[in-house]
Amino acid sequence: LSGTGSQYAHDGHIAWGDLFMNFTGQSLDAANNAGDLFGIRFASNNESDAPSLGLYSNVTGKDVVRANGLLLDDLADYNNWIESHGGDPSIGDLSATDPYFNQNRHIQNVIASGTRIGDVNIVDDLSNLGLDFGQFGATGNHTFALSVDRELLPDGDFLAHLGPECDNDVIAIDGELEEVPEPTTALALGAVGLLVGASRKRRQADDAS
Repeated sequence: LSGTGSQYAHDGHIAWGDLFMNFTGQSLDAANNAGDLFGIRFASNNESDAPSLGLYSNVTGKDVVRANGLLLDDLADYNNWIESHGGDPSIGDLSATDPYFNQNRHIQNVIASGTRIGDVNIVDDLSNLGLDFGQFGATGNHTFALSVDRELLPDGDFLAHLGPECDNDVIAIDGELEEVPEPTTALALGAVGLLVGASRKRRQADDAS
């Protein structure tokens, strides 16, 4: 959870961003502009404007990518750079060009404003969560999980996303929360070497800029 050192970041360090959840059925920008997102700050060393760790409602987000070494103009420019170097850009459950994300800006990765409504806890024992990342072809060794009070989140379909402060290797999750009697929900996030890959890609992107 500590992130990684980077000579390209203004403070020499790239941390995890905040986790965003959108239950509105609208695009990320539409929900963001209306302050209708939920957000979870779980990394104490990132550049979030959320004052403390926890679950937030009425959230707006911002990106901090340039301060963390990504010099490409926007998401479309990033996708084009990946393709031009033989890669296949994707964002987890969504395609890299899905209209949910505004191609003319970078993806919001830290909370800009919101109301704290609950705590967040890191789950140390993952053995009883029934996690199976085989469907994603995941091969990394780093997995962490968060838990928040289930009653503080709405029911229904949602889109969530998470990325490091540099916005390399953003993960999108297309999910659903059903009404259940358990008081908490664990949100498992596979790191799968994301920050290591981000450092390598960012260095290549800087060389190309």
